[in-house]
Amino acid sequence: MSSQVVHFHVLADDPDALAGFYEGVFDWRVEDGRLEVVDGEVGGPYRYFGRDTSGISGSVNERELFGRSYPDAREGGVVLVVRVDDLDATLAEAERRGARRVGRDEPDRLELTGVDDADGPFELQAFLDPEGNVVELIHR
Repeated sequence: MSSQVVHFHVLADDPDALAGFYEGVFDWRVEDGRLEVVDGEVGGPYRYFGRDTSGISGSVNERELFGRSYPDAREGGVVLVVRVDDLDATLAEAERRGARRVGRDEPDRLELTGVDDADGPFELQAFLDPEGNVVELIHR
């Protein structure tokens, strides 16, 4: 059995603002929860995206919270790859909400082969979210 991606974390200095950014750009519904570690000192707010709107479940969390959980890990974020219906409209909405486009003005046109369910041509453009995480948009 292969391992599958089942969840993602986006690390942020301002998790509430970044969760609102993703909610506004991709129409992902944010649920406010709380994460506590049994028998541990780590805990805090948990901004959750369910599979019903984001495809896989995910969350936006405080960078510091994860730093306490993984003190030897490098400080970082995440790269999200999101399939969208309209590259231009999504980029415009992201920029309106504080993102910065990276790369060329025109989308890269790529073709993936040899990976079964992802084979075929697609277009790709990217932006940096307000916290500096890379988001790649693909359109097939």
